[in-house]
Amino acid sequence: RAATDGRSTGTCDAALSLLDDLWELYDACGEDDARPTARTYNSIMNVLAKSGEQKAAERAESILAHMAPQDGAAPPSPDTVRMPPDVFPDVRSYTVAIDAWARSNTGGDGARRAERILRRMHAARAADPSAPAPTVACYNAVLHAWARSGERGAPGRAADVLSWMGALAVTGAGVRPDVTSVNCVLDAWAKSGERHAPEMAWDALVDTMHAYDAAVAGGEESAAPRPDVITFNCAIGACRHVRGRTTGERKDALAIARRAYRVLLARPEFGAPTSETYASLLSAAVSLGDGPSGERDALVQEYFGRCRDDGLLDDFTLGLLRRRLSGDDAFEKLLGDQMEKG
Repeated sequence: RAATDGRSTGTCDAALSLLDDLWELYDACGEDDARPTARTYNSIMNVLAKSGEQKAAERAESILAHMAPQDGAAPPSPDTVRMPPDVFPDVRSYTVAIDAWARSNTGGDGARRAERILRRMHAARAADPSAPAPTVACYNAVLHAWARSGERGAPGRAADVLSWMGALAVTGAGVRPDVTSVNCVLDAWAKSGERHAPEMAWDALVDTMHAYDAAVAGGEESAAPRPDVITFNCAIGACRHVRGRTTGERKDALAIARRAYRVLLARPEFGAPTSETYASLLSAAVSLGDGPSGERDALVQEYFGRCRDDGLLDDFTLGLLRRRLSGDDAFEKLLGDQMEKG
């Protein structure tokens, strides 16, 4: 159980111990069906990737390095892994190793390690057409790693990977980005807290919409990813983190959030607002500050009411408002006013 659920303490050791047991079984019986295969090693790597344990990503990459010594990457951990000479990595092997670093919570270092594996995979494919080709999932795992890294400059690194992915696709040497690829870059901006994040996220959203509309107009809708509500939520989310900004910058961020919301309402093919949409809008509105015009309270009232009317008011949104509006009577007044209207 410990070696399959990916949650218990000691899962990594248990998984590798299980691999040793499988080899002992094979040595004892000599049956080919009992010998570990690429699928076996992929399963072990997947357990490591999901374990959450320290050094798990290094240990997963170590197995990949044993499977693909031709990549020139030395095993990055002291684990001794027995590997038959006729077992080679497949797409799943690389994807799981990349995902292990994306899940590793090691910040920019983990993202760089994930990207390095992807680039080794691409180089191996370029040298040998029979080698596994990177899939959209491989690229997206790297993009996700950069989005969650928290490293300064991470959005730019994610955008570079997306551009590289798109350029390869144009030449026929890669796969087209999908909406998840785009959303990862927007999520990187949303998580970054960088001063120009709202503007950069909005530009990325507009570029994605324009590319999709051009593809549709050209009769090739599948040639560009179609934005979805997550795309918009990420763009709006980039307007939430406005600490340290001037009043003018906070107003600009809120204006971008409101603009994205209006576009979402006008383009139902992209999806309908979710509770996350309203939570981000409310957070951006609260960050405006309570000026003499009462603009903040009016906007909070508006989006709170729309969220309630759409049936999307949840504990997360209420908790966000309670935290952000603590210290004044605004939250209780908001609830009271909305109950009267409801």
